Amino acid sequence: MSPPRDPLVGTVLDGRYSILEIIGEGSMGVVYLASQISVDRNVAIKVLRTGGAIDPVAVRRFHLEARTIAQFSNPHTVRLIDSGQTQGGLLYFVMEVLRGRLLKEEVAAQERIPVPRALRILMQICRSLQEAHDHAILHRDIKPENIYLIAQGGQRDFVKVLDFSLAKRVAPGEKLTRDQAVLGTPLYMSPEQATGGRLAPSSDIYSCGVVAYEMLAGRPPFAGRLPMEVIRKHVLETPEPLSNVPDEVARIVMRALAKSPAQRQQSAEELERECQACLDSLEASTAVVTNGPNGADEALRSAASRRGAWPVVTNDPSVADEGRQAGGEADRRADGDPSPPSPAAERPLRISPTSALKGMPFTGTEPPEGFSLRDSLSGAATSWPGPLTGIPSPPAAGPA
Repeated sequence: MSPPRDPLVGTVLDGRYSILEIIGEGSMGVVYLASQISVDRNVAIKVLRTGGAIDPVAVRRFHLEARTIAQFSNPHTVRLIDSGQTQGGLLYFVMEVLRGRLLKEEVAAQERIPVPRALRILMQICRSLQEAHDHAILHRDIKPENIYLIAQGGQRDFVKVLDFSLAKRVAPGEKLTRDQAVLGTPLYMSPEQATGGRLAPSSDIYSCGVVAYEMLAGRPPFAGRLPMEVIRKHVLETPEPLSNVPDEVARIVMRALAKSPAQRQQSAEELERECQACLDSLEASTAVVTNGPNGADEALRSAASRRGAWPVVTNDPSVADEGRQAGGEADRRADGDPSPPSPAAERPLRISPTSALKGMPFTGTEPPEGFSLRDSLSGAATSWPGPLTGIPSPPAAGPA
């Protein structure tokens, strides 16, 4: 039996938007693909889910989300076009329609995002968050489901940060906020957010660290069948070290995941700078080995020792054949063949660790049996009526 047809599909909303189909649903609203009749363009419209009753808190949050997005101009934040209320009382706001894929879908398809690509995605998330933090707004629900990847300006992974429905505005002159309710998604919540503590931009930084860890490892740092199990791990446990990533990348991610807010990067801008410096270092780390018996032998031994984890990759197509010959030469000489090396083995060999990262195998621990990234812990934000008990409080937040 097919599900009942949505009553808005096929109608004209507020006399201006022709509703075409549902493209997303959340705890607070439904997102539709629509056509803006006056200019004949497709848009995305979020309509507040009422369920037959008006929730004053939900209405306030809906208005806050629209006003929040309206303040932003960063290209990595979804753009607001319009907002309003129909004569029948339906609240809605209109956004640009995005054609691409969620980061959640990309991680599920790829299992593990290559290091350079993950760093570039994280940097764009930081740019969106920095503008929000400059406006004294905390997102509070950064997760792969709220990160959208589109192709724009020749860039295949142009990031759009979505869903500010749980955003929190910090009062003017106030650096920290104290929540009276716990809001967010357990898999991605900072320790202080999970326990109803005082929040600062460093809470969003922690969530970025969780997202980065998941991109690089193919799984979140903590998992569990129940929200409380995940929350306890965020507060009390240290994530398993990231494997098969450069040390400097692991340090950046683990710093973002520090239990104490004061030990994390203190702004999204700082986290972006660290990622950019790391990316620059990786891209500049191409080694050029000079001619000569010692240099050639060392290059070949290095190439042989890296088989399976750090493949030898040539940067220049003109030396691709030489690189393949040298790789074979490494195998031959590693097996003890004393015959003279081929001419290619005596020539310069360019080894690019950055390119080789894409070929590194994932050997991390798999999630516990029965756990799915598609379950309710990952797919939806969770709300509790007040601070949780029975869990030690995390360290106090440092200055914003």
